[in-house]
Amino acid sequence: MNLSAPPRHSRPTFPLRSKLVLFTTLVLTLACSGLSWHFLQRQVAAATAALLQSGSLLARQLATTSRYSALVGDTTQLTKLAQDVLALDQVAYVIISTEARASADPLVTALSLESGGPQITSIGAFGLGGLVTLLSGQDVPLYYEESTPIRRAPISSSHDPSLDLTIEETRESAIDHPEPAMPAIGFVQVGLATIQLQTMLRTLLWHAVLITGLVILAGLVVMMVIAHRMTAPLQALAGVAKRVATGDFSAPLPPTTSDEIGELTRVFGDMTNSLHAREADLKELTNTLEARVATRTDELQAANAKLKELDQRKSLFVSTASHELRTSLTSMKVHLDNLLLGVDGPLTSDQSQVLTRVHVNLERLHHLMEELLDLSRIELGQMTVTLRPVDVPSTVDHIVATIKGLAGQKRVSIGVDVPRDLPPVSGDTDKMHQILTNLLHNAVKFSPEAGSIGVKAARGEDGYVTISVHDSGCGVPTAEAEKIFQPFYRSPTTPTPTRGTGLGLTIAKHLVELHRGRLWVDSQPGKGSCFTFTIPVWKGSEQTAGVR
Repeated sequence: MNLSAPPRHSRPTFPLRSKLVLFTTLVLTLACSGLSWHFLQRQVAAATAALLQSGSLLARQLATTSRYSALVGDTTQLTKLAQDVLALDQVAYVIISTEARASADPLVTALSLESGGPQITSIGAFGLGGLVTLLSGQDVPLYYEESTPIRRAPISSSHDPSLDLTIEETRESAIDHPEPAMPAIGFVQVGLATIQLQTMLRTLLWHAVLITGLVILAGLVVMMVIAHRMTAPLQALAGVAKRVATGDFSAPLPPTTSDEIGELTRVFGDMTNSLHAREADLKELTNTLEARVATRTDELQAANAKLKELDQRKSLFVSTASHELRTSLTSMKVHLDNLLLGVDGPLTSDQSQVLTRVHVNLERLHHLMEELLDLSRIELGQMTVTLRPVDVPSTVDHIVATIKGLAGQKRVSIGVDVPRDLPPVSGDTDKMHQILTNLLHNAVKFSPEAGSIGVKAARGEDGYVTISVHDSGCGVPTAEAEKIFQPFYRSPTTPTPTRGTGLGLTIAKHLVELHRGRLWVDSQPGKGSCFTFTIPVWKGSEQTAGVR
């Protein structure tokens, strides 16, 4: 078995094992990072909420305890209260003011210390950038400020038994009509530092990064082991496949796993054994194939030679028979013409009609013999043309003049559109007459009563003159456009009275090709046919051409 050399396959630039490991790394990284990020965000939110809640309690408590000192302007007591709050680790600063503000509602503000001073920022300022800053070992300059108004105490703050009835009566309506808040006499601002929060977050962040890295590393190790177990049998299978591609079927490949890859290995082994058996059969067949092909070639050559001989004999027979028949027909035609002319005596009216019909049939038979002789010469390679300059307008006028009598019997009009300044073409005058006569005879035969025929000629840009003959007949079906140029072909759609011998178009096509031109038909059923052929323009040298 002769096997062509297989194409060389370069080692894959990105193996399957690397793809599996990379994909696993990507999935683990995204999953662990997403989970860690979600966990950190929840921890940040919980720690921030706890810090803000603690600051809110401190601010409200300080606002309550400093109410009387703020009302009487006792700065010493206010300072002492502020110092007590500042003693707490998470408190950065305390501001107690007895001035009224535009808004007396509690307010939480996040402040970021920038180079230009403190800037108000969002409460959840520990985003990706803040966590990266903490991971690098730096602190985020962030403070939370709790601002709470200092309000006046209620007018009656002690229990008075005499007012119990009034208080009980008003408690029932307090739910629907709560007391309005007392006016603010100042406000307390408590600044909360986030240092402890950031220390906790930094530790939590490093733990998350460490756990994520360990999970990814463990996943990679496991995936590398799995990828190795998956790709090792495939690599072995690829190596054996390369050896099989070179024609070496002796490499066994036992399955190493019981999964789909093992099944693939078993199927590949069966295929290799089958190929090995077929190779042996092909080698045996190849040893006898050349001798069998040589024998069949000799038989085909002998049959072809015999067919050529038979075809040549047929053409010779047709040529000889047509020539002998034409001689006899010529003699009969001469004697018949003498009888019709009264050379041998006057004829009666009935005799003249009978002899006229005989004369017409002899003309048809004579025309058939001429066509058979032309076809046999073409098939035997005896048809030649002598190329000389031929004037197209005068040739067309001459042929139209000779055909007008036949066209007049069917009242068919012939229109000629041939420019007088056409250059002469390189053609054989007799053969040009025969081509145009066959086409015009065909057009007259297939045109209806009172139909029309058009003859046109024009010079093309490729050094050829194009001549076309258009009729108003029944047309040619598209499927038969090439068949009508075959010898003796008669279209089944053609009306019986107009059917001819089927040789006129065949001879015309061969004669056009002898002139190094081309003949074709454009037609639609029911809309007539247009036969067009090309003849090269005369270039000033006489030539003789034979059948191609």
